[in-house]
Amino acid sequence: MLAVAVRIPGQLPLLFRQIADAFPNLTYYDADISLPQRYGLARGLFPLAYCAAEHDSGRLRRIEASIPPGTSTTACRRCA
Repeated sequence: MLAVAVRIPGQLPLLFRQIADAFPNLTYYDADISLPQRYGLARGLFPLAYCAAEHDSGRLRRIEASIPPGTSTTACRRCA
């Protein structure tokens, strides 16, 4: 297994295409996940998740998933 990181995240799709062209017989995992989806997954976010976010002048500074008020966390503790 090989993990890849880039300094400029926008270059990741191009890098995957170049590597897949050079090595077509390899299996690539997560290569088709978009950058916004990667961002959310890395922070434990998902569609329709309750979130706490901080912004400055319209720019997102911090976001994290939160538990909705009145929600039981019993199931979450069993899964952890």
